[in-house]
Amino acid sequence: MRKSRWLVGALVMFVFAGCASQVEVIERGDKDCGKRMLIATQQSAFKDAVVAGIVDGLDKDSCYVKIIDLKNLTDESIAHYSALVIVTTCKIGRLNRHARKFFKRLPEKDEGKVILLTTVGQKYDSKMGQVDAITSASEMEKVGAVAGTIIGKVRTLFSRETGS
Repeated sequence: MRKSRWLVGALVMFVFAGCASQVEVIERGDKDCGKRMLIATQQSAFKDAVVAGIVDGLDKDSCYVKIIDLKNLTDESIAHYSALVIVTTCKIGRLNRHARKFFKRLPEKDEGKVILLTTVGQKYDSKMGQVDAITSASEMEKVGAVAGTIIGKVRTLFSRETGS
């Protein structure tokens, strides 16, 4: 009986791990623009809708936006961006392992460029200096408000970078 429970558990984990799809890399805008934003995200209906809202909301801002899977975040140099938005889950008080790995190597001087959205039911305390952490439950009716909050924060970072 114990072996069959373990086997069923392993099978369920295998199926869920196999179902996880990777976020497709998307780039919009002029790469040579002074306003550059990187969005690193995981895939879910809520996260996809928030990211789409952010990109659509910044469409008229003449900026460059690159969207990547959170798994590839450590491959990017934050020095190339004015703003970095990380959209991830927080389970049992811990960020996704790819986000944790990124934050371990993030220079303190770049913390102010980071906006962290965690999808949890309770407030997440980032304990990471100047990282701007936002939390939200993954409720579709909150997409517009969450995207709007992030857009405002990104515009503030863009104005610091360009002096306008």
